[in-house]
Amino acid sequence: MTLKQDLLQTLRVQPDWGIGEAQVDIFLHEGLIDDAIKTVERDTYYDSKLVHRVMDAAVSHRPNWVIDNAKQTGRTNYGTRKS
Repeated sequence: MTLKQDLLQTLRVQPDWGIGEAQVDIFLHEGLIDDAIKTVERDTYYDSKLVHRVMDAAVSHRPNWVIDNAKQTGRTNYGTRKS
């Protein structure tokens, strides 16, 4: 395992402890959409801004997750932009 892979694996299993946003940033930067999704799904504190970032990134990779997540949280207007 390379150093990068080792660090990513450590990040995957690291309890949130307030670093969820950093975890999501790193996973999205690395194109690891599924890991970013897992991070926001296991977070007990709902951070809509963070979830929306993951939804934006996941829309082409995991559209069903985006749709299901929007329905579950009542954000049926997800994706509409106000001018």
